[in-house]
Order: sequence, then structure tokens, then C-alpha cells
Amino acid sequence: MKREAEMKELAEYGKSLIREFGRRKDITVTYDRPNEETISRYTEYQRECHRIMTGSEYFLFWEEETMHLLYVKDVTADSALTAMAELMWLAARKF
Repeated sequence: MKREAEMKELAEYGKSLIREFGRRKDITVTYDRPNEETISRYTEYQRECHRIMTGSEYFLFWEEETMHLLYVKDVTADSALTAMAELMWLAARKF
């Protein structure tokens, strides 16, 4: 439970950094660890294109107004610090 809270906090922090320093200001970042119930909110295309599966952890990058899923990053880090580094590298490179 603590890890999930940390990852959600990191996603919020990542969103604020993208908005403040990024090229695109309309990006929102969320954290998700989908289960059978929550995975149904993603379209079949999103699940296949981004390989969203139950039991895995993801940072999801959305276009805020349309909530179009732009990019999915697997959370492979053991620690919150490493996850933040991965998230910031990706945000700087893509957005």
C-alpha cells in the first residue's frame, strides 16, 4: 500500500514538472496497477497497443482534454527514487 501511494505521488509530481518545464502543457500523468476490474476502463486497442496487463505497474501519460492515452511506461524500479528518475527521463525526452 505504501508503494502505491508513493507511485501516485510521483505521478502527480511528474505531471507538475511536465506542465512547468515541458514542451506540452496538456499532459497528465497517472499511476495504475490494473486488476481484472479496472483494466476494463482501457479500450481493447489501448490494452494491445501499450501492452497493459493485470498485475503490472504503469505510469500512464494522457492528453488531458481528450484523455487520449499517449504513452505507457512500465514501472520496473524497486525504489521510488529510481522510479522518479525513470519517469523524469521519459518526460524530458518525450514531452
